[in-house]
Amino acid sequence: SGGIQNTLVYNNTVYISSNTKGAGIVDFPADNTGNSYIYDTKIYNNIIATAQGKKVIDIPIPSNEWTFKGNCYWTYGDQIEIAWNRKTYTNLEEWRNATDQEALNGNPVGFEVNPKLIKPGDGCTIGDPNRLASLKNYELQQDSPLIDNALHLKELFKIDPGSRDFYGTILPQFSGYDIGACELIQR
Repeated sequence: SGGIQNTLVYNNTVYISSNTKGAGIVDFPADNTGNSYIYDTKIYNNIIATAQGKKVIDIPIPSNEWTFKGNCYWTYGDQIEIAWNRKTYTNLEEWRNATDQEALNGNPVGFEVNPKLIKPGDGCTIGDPNRLASLKNYELQQDSPLIDNALHLKELFKIDPGSRDFYGTILPQFSGYDIGACELIQR
C-alpha cells in the first residue's frame, strides 16, 4: 500500500559474502510493468563491500527517487559491479558520469577504495542484540581512507546522525565523521 517511502540509509557497513544471495543494495521491480515500490530513498556515508562476483548495487529499473552520496564501494579481489538501468558499470567514475549519482554540487563524492575493514567476511551471526558490539571484524583499521571523510549530514541535508556509532563510540572522534558504521577510536 504505497511501498517504501522517504527512506534514509546512512552510516552502515554492508558486506555481501560469496555465499549470500543478492547485492549490497538491491531493488526488485514490484510488478510486471517493472515499476518499483521504493520511493525517495537516500543512501549516504555507507560502506558497501562484497566478495568477488557480487554486485555492490543492483537496481535494474531505477526511478529518479534513488540518491547515492558519500558511500564507499569495494569488491574484494575484483572490480566493482553496479547494475543500474539494465547496464553494468565496473567503476564508480563511469557510473557517476552516466547517472550523476555520487556527485554533489557538480563535485565527485563517494569512494571506490578498499575500506580497510579489520577482517570482513570472518564475522559471525549474532542473535543477541546486546552482543552487536562484538562484531569487531567490520571496524575500520587505523589507516582506512574513510576516516574523517564522510559527508557532514547535518550541515548538508539537515539529518542528525546521532551522538554514537554502531559500537557506541561518541561521534565524531577527530576532525570529521567516518564513513560506515564505525567511528574509529585512536588506539
